[in-house]
Amino acid sequence: MKSCSLACVVVIVGLFFAGCGDGGDHRGGFGCTADIEPGIKVQIFDSVTHANIATGAAGTIQDGAYTETLQPTAFDGAGNILYLTGAPERTGTYTIRVTKTGYMAFVLPNVQVTKNDCHVNTVTVIAPMQPLP
Repeated sequence: MKSCSLACVVVIVGLFFAGCGDGGDHRGGFGCTADIEPGIKVQIFDSVTHANIATGAAGTIQDGAYTETLQPTAFDGAGNILYLTGAPERTGTYTIRVTKTGYMAFVLPNVQVTKNDCHVNTVTVIAPMQPLP
């Protein structure tokens, strides 16, 4: 059996890594995706019935002078909003505010969004909304 020369090893290793190429960033020794991840995802429920009430809800996030309106990004088969998201690839310490007609406002301060080698670490917040009396 013949032994493989250094050139052979370089070609084999090169082919291995060429097959892993996705055109993305490769920090940390692995491939990062080109996806844009939300820093915050808010699921909105009725605190009494536990029903999803995200459709018709409005939300904002604030980090210092930065303010953003949360956007619906996922829907069920009937077109109802599943959750609202914001802070795309943005770290920070946020205050989340959610409002909906017929419910008390939901406010959650000090929500910390951090970053990993490739993206932000999405923080999922459950917002139980209390019906107005």
